[in-house]
Amino acid sequence: MEGLSEYVVQSEIDCMMLLQRGESNRIKRSTKMNLKSSRSHSILQILIETDQVDSKGKLKWAKLNLGDLAGSEKIHKEEEM
Repeated sequence: MEGLSEYVVQSEIDCMMLLQRGESNRIKRSTKMNLKSSRSHSILQILIETDQVDSKGKLKWAKLNLGDLAGSEKIHKEEEM
């Protein structure tokens, strides 16, 4: 998909740097309902893997999906204000 990026990180600091980079790349503008409304969608998927195995000999891992839909405030409501 266009505009997607994938990064491998090794530490919490690496993760925070990527989050800050993503936030600085988001487009924002003010609306009557929100002074810093995001104009771009943001989707973040975090996959955490470890080299530890469970009792069945399988590697432990977890996946977290986060999404922020841009401009979730209703533009029609704004026009009424």
